Amino acid sequence: MVTISVVEASAPQRLTDTAASLAAAATTLTSTVDAQRRALTALRAGWPETDTAGTAADTGIARLTALSARLTAMQRALAGAGANLTALREQILPMRDQVIKLGGKVDDDGTVAPLVRPFGTMQLLTPAVCASYTDCFTALLTQFDNVDEATANALGVFWSHPASSPDP
Repeated sequence: MVTISVVEASAPQRLTDTAASLAAAATTLTSTVDAQRRALTALRAGWPETDTAGTAADTGIARLTALSARLTAMQRALAGAGANLTALREQILPMRDQVIKLGGKVDDDGTVAPLVRPFGTMQLLTPAVCASYTDCFTALLTQFDNVDEATANALGVFWSHPASSPDP
């Protein structure tokens, strides 16, 4: 289970930044593949005996197209994770700060309890309010964990099948 300190130490913006870099790389690769396709079409039009060279070029183009698709899929996974984890982080940390300002303490697992107050001091965090905050933290931390795990699984597909490309 993800904890508040893990959320605080996380940097989901890096996922978004990496996604932007991958998008640029995929766009560049797609442009290169398109240029190669045009060149191969022109070569075939001007030189009919390009069977062997054309087949090899088709194989290379197919591999580059598959790589571009993988980069795009990775980019989407990272961009989605970055956006979702950033939104969750921006809810969890301010809510923790709010509980502290109201005179409570938040354990790393999201459990909220009131700080011990001197007798006669107004207690803003009743047991019911603490339980509600705890439920909110539990739900948000679970969501953060689920997004993180789904992203790891999505990216794991790319790492577990690194050589998957069309056979010649």
